[in-house]
Formats: sequence, C-alpha cells, structure tokens
Amino acid sequence: MGRFWGFILVLLLWMGCGGNAPSSNAPTSKIEADSSQTGVQLSSGEKEFLNLLNALRAESGVNPLVLDQTLLAASAHHSLYMASKSTLTHSEPKPNASAEDRIMNLGGSFSFSGENIALGATDGTSLFDQWYSSPAHRDNMLSEKYQFIGISDNEGYWTADFGGN
Repeated sequence: MGRFWGFILVLLLWMGCGGNAPSSNAPTSKIEADSSQTGVQLSSGEKEFLNLLNALRAESGVNPLVLDQTLLAASAHHSLYMASKSTLTHSEPKPNASAEDRIMNLGGSFSFSGENIALGATDGTSLFDQWYSSPAHRDNMLSEKYQFIGISDNEGYWTADFGGN
C-alpha cells in the first residue's frame, strides 16, 4: 500500500468508518490513542501524527506503536521544558539530562528508548512530514525495536519518546 492509500485509510478511520481496536497482545498497562477509560486525551495534532505513523508502520510491515503512560509523561515533560526555555534540545539539567533519564525517572523500564523532537510543526501531518524527511527521525519512527510511544506538543515544541523491550 502506498503512502497515499495509507493516508486515506487513516482518514477513513479518523472519520469513524473503521475501528482502532487494541492488538490482542498489547499489555493492559498500555493504552490506545482514544481510550476513554484512561482519561488520556491527545490533541487532534498528536492523534493525527500517531495515526499517520501507525499507517506508515503498517505499510512497512512493522507493528503499530501503542501509547504508554510513562512515555506520555516523559514526552509531555520534555515538550513543556523546551517551551519554557524557548529552545529545541534533547538535554535537560540533571536528573532529567537525557530522554533515557526522564523515562527511567518516571518509572519506565524499557530495554530500548529513543526520542524525536521538533519545533514549528503546526499539526500532525506537518510533524509527520518533517520527521519522515529526516533519515534519523524516520529510523526511530520505523524501528522494529520500539513497541510503545508517548507524543506531546506544547506551543509547537514536539516530543515523541519511544520504548521497547
């Protein structure tokens, strides 16, 4: 399936013509993009990005990413930090010096972790296009070692934290 048809599929799902059921092997501590039971509310841009990303992963033969509470908290923390400092950076002062530190300090225990950051994307599609155009960011988006994600936008400062076991 080409990128265009993947986008059409995501659009149809978003419009309510399909479902976004969790995979049967997803751990119960993980959540879906629009799960009302957990109280997690992604912005429309965050949800749009996640849907585009998972369509790309499906098109590429890679399992979809599932939202994770710890990664959501880490990405929200880092997007807030970058917005408060008006800077695009992967680093923070200790104890949250790196993405791995932030995730671990919030209770995450992943064998693999990674992070994409961006500034200026106005919606999920522009963020997707920005990261897709960058080989290093695209590698994180398509990595088979990641099963989980947290995504956050704060005033145009975007963070995606990835985790895998």
